[in-house]
Amino acid sequence: MTGKKIAVLGGGNGAHTMAAEFTLKGHTVNMYEMPLTNGFIDIINVVHGKDWRMEGCDTADLGIGGMDKEQLLKYVRTGER
Repeated sequence: MTGKKIAVLGGGNGAHTMAAEFTLKGHTVNMYEMPLTNGFIDIINVVHGKDWRMEGCDTADLGIGGMDKEQLLKYVRTGER
């Protein structure tokens, strides 16, 4: 079963790992982290001229598009690409 839109709430290692796993399974993942993230999202909305809350983001927006499983796991664990 693929092609679902999934929201991941949180920004810790577990949330990023979950988002990576769902992405590898073919789902579209939107990540949300509160409350400090709200301020950053507001700033990014203005800079990019896009409403990220309404439009969401995909793996390319997150900078992880095209990564394979091992690359994603390394990135989640170490922050290194």
